[in-house]
Amino acid sequence: MSTRTKLIASTAVIVLIVILFPRFVDMPAAARALQQADLRYGALASLAFIAGLAAYAQRWRVLLAGQPSLGAAFQAANVGHALNILLPLRAGEAARIALLGRTTGLPLAEITASVVVERVIEQVMRLLALGGALLVGLRLQLAPGAVMGAVALVSLLAGLMTWALRHRAQVLARAPVFLARLPGITEARARRALSGVLAGVTQAVTSRRLSAAMLWSFITWGCFGAFHLLTLAALGADGLPPTTWGALALGALVLAPPSAPTQPGIFHATLVAPLALLGFDRAALTAFAILLHLQQMVWMIGLALVGSGVQAFKSGQAVAVERVVEKAAERAEHG
Repeated sequence: MSTRTKLIASTAVIVLIVILFPRFVDMPAAARALQQADLRYGALASLAFIAGLAAYAQRWRVLLAGQPSLGAAFQAANVGHALNILLPLRAGEAARIALLGRTTGLPLAEITASVVVERVIEQVMRLLALGGALLVGLRLQLAPGAVMGAVALVSLLAGLMTWALRHRAQVLARAPVFLARLPGITEARARRALSGVLAGVTQAVTSRRLSAAMLWSFITWGCFGAFHLLTLAALGADGLPPTTWGALALGALVLAPPSAPTQPGIFHATLVAPLALLGFDRAALTAFAILLHLQQMVWMIGLALVGSGVQAFKSGQAVAVERVVEKAAERAEHG
């Protein structure tokens, strides 16, 4: 399937969900819940969310051995998040890699490797959040096969990564030949890129760096969990009793973590449909999903725009200073 076909299909799915979703939800009830939201808890939820974004950027820095500044990693991550919200096909992932490479000069292969490791860590965090949700009372009847399947998937990803690192020569000998069959890719180019990615993964998974990355992952997801809890507190107990908030906050992290934002419609359906099947009030869940995603859109897109504006201003200042220096040098020569 071509990229254009995937884009059309993804857009069609989003439109279909947006059209059909209101038919299955009491939207007036959801609107009333949003109107009655406590803005004080909403403000605290936003602070927890921003703290989570900062911790997410710090984890990315850790995987890159602290080479980019926190500001550069934060800005690139926010641009990626914003594009993932606005565009289908996870377009923000490639964008944040390219942006961080352009602003810091780091090799794209090394940045890509850090994102690969980050995605594996994210799946581990999802499994841990699922376990926590079950422990605190999420009424989810999981077949042992489903749990084992999820664990097996993460183990398979980690196993494939380990095998590729241990058999690097074999991978570099065979994989580029296969990749060269794709349009616009040569064998030499594929070998260089793959070699850089494997080297970056090797550096990222050193025990010390990986331990630090896991620590920042717990901080990141802890902030995002607080974001979910405070958003529930903002909506109050109507429809979703406080005794269920812990399970709901963790369940939402499993289904739609803020570290993997998606488009409107897809986010709401992903969050509301599974939890509604467990017996939670559909209208209250819809209000919860709307308020969560609204905050994500405001802060991710807003921070990306502000950061881009600051970068453009600094670039403009640098150009202006260079011109002043050049003119001063010309006058000195003529004088």
